[in-house]
Amino acid sequence: MPIVKAASGVWCDYCKAQYGKNRYGEWNLKAQSPAWVTVVSELSKSKGQTRSYCRRCVQEIEAWPTGELFTLRAQVDFAHGIEVLNV
Repeated sequence: MPIVKAASGVWCDYCKAQYGKNRYGEWNLKAQSPAWVTVVSELSKSKGQTRSYCRRCVQEIEAWPTGELFTLRAQVDFAHGIEVLNV
């Protein structure tokens, strides 16, 4: 799964999920964090789906409570390795 630089005008999916929209249907200002990277899925069940992250969220998902660092690249590689093909 490639990790690519996010396109201009794309917002972080984690921030959008966390802060959501206000009662008028507009995105909360905190939900409008510019995305830094985008992960494009190549797995059979999710082919073509994308997930975009801002720098803060990348750092948040990489740092585990135990103090370990599980990089986004390592997470993507791990997910790619556990796919089971139904043949």
